[in-house]
Amino acid sequence: MNYLLKVTKSTSKLQAHSIVVLGLYFIFCTQCVPAETEHVVNCSAQNYPTTPCAFPSDTMTMDLSHNSIETILQRDFSGVRGLRKLYLQFNQISAVDPEAFQDNLELEYLDISNNRLHEISTLPFRNMAALNHLDIANNVDTDIILGPQFSSLQNLQTLKLGNPQISSLRENSFRELVGLPLKEFHLITGDFSEYEHALKPLDGLEKITLEVNMWQNLLLLKSLFEDIRNSTKTLKIMSLDLVKSGTFVSLFSALVHSQVESLALENISMSDNNIVSLLNATVKSEIEELSFDNILVDTIGEWHVQIEPFQQARLKSEHDSTWVKTNLLKQLEESDPPYYVCIHERDFKPGKPIITNIIECISKSYKTIFVLSNHFVSSEWCHYEFFFAHHQVFDEKKDSLILLLLEPIPTNSIPDRFCKLRKLMNKNTYLEWPHDEARQSMFWKRLKAVLNQEVKAPSQ
Repeated sequence: MNYLLKVTKSTSKLQAHSIVVLGLYFIFCTQCVPAETEHVVNCSAQNYPTTPCAFPSDTMTMDLSHNSIETILQRDFSGVRGLRKLYLQFNQISAVDPEAFQDNLELEYLDISNNRLHEISTLPFRNMAALNHLDIANNVDTDIILGPQFSSLQNLQTLKLGNPQISSLRENSFRELVGLPLKEFHLITGDFSEYEHALKPLDGLEKITLEVNMWQNLLLLKSLFEDIRNSTKTLKIMSLDLVKSGTFVSLFSALVHSQVESLALENISMSDNNIVSLLNATVKSEIEELSFDNILVDTIGEWHVQIEPFQQARLKSEHDSTWVKTNLLKQLEESDPPYYVCIHERDFKPGKPIITNIIECISKSYKTIFVLSNHFVSSEWCHYEFFFAHHQVFDEKKDSLILLLLEPIPTNSIPDRFCKLRKLMNKNTYLEWPHDEARQSMFWKRLKAVLNQEVKAPSQ
């Protein structure tokens, strides 16, 4: 088998870089902060309406969230005709008057999530043509049927709806969304037992988020994936347990022939089989970015990493193995000072899944050497090793991966399924092993010079 080598050097300068964080990203999200020129009324968590709150007529942003409002009446917002943003989440709203927003023709942002609405289909949107953001998620409706007034939202770009009690998605659930300029669609469901291709009409979206809270009917979820695979380039999947049922379903195969370029997984329990299935689907698809957040992998633990995928190479060659042991290890481990090298057959921990060993070794390495030969298409696990190593080329440590060729490999000889390897070899400098002994001394000097380079710090 060929080798993926993880290298650190025993000097204090380089040892500081021996721990590598696998693409850890912190993204801080806040609610929209209005411009200072806007008139803002903030009565959040003030026990309104028991405690009065004044609304000047020129109010543009109003926050009434986390109160005890039960009903929205026609007169409630009639005096603030210029209202642009209205936050009503986390109240006790169970009824909305049919004329509640008839005077708020400029309303652009409405959040009425986390209330007690039973029928979202009857919400009064007829006069709200300016609305571009609507959040009606986590109410108490058990079925999703959007009423005809949704088709009046001709500027709607972001829609979030559903709740963990949703148990079915009917054929006409989202019919009223067809023709709207929707860009982002966030759907929350429970473990639904009925799916009638409800999402198939969705098309041309920038992002779809599926917060599905499922573990039983995974075949229905696979059917849903198949329906939306060409609806968006960015797909986020949340709150999914692929382990609990004990049954393996190849969910991600639906994404092989899709338009999805960015796939994010969050709060998901997966088995080793799910991971392998995901990687197999990813490398055969158009996906360029794969991110994980709070993934519980059975026998591995939690991941908080982001990985950008690669159409990886496969290797298996006894000749490669002999060269690594007799040449590369000797040069590096017997150097002064020595390099610490990890190779799979000697340093992988027995009893752990291979994927776990790969992740741990790469994440703790200062440099990663990938040895390539013309046999690279015949191995299985280097396929996955290259997947986890490649992300560092595009991450903050842009010089952490070293390509080492044991023999000339013309880029036009690389199979089409490894097109990104071909791009990487065209863009990045690689080292080629010279069979002329007179040139081998210079090869080792060049390799050690690359190993001695510090990893570039992230640009600020």
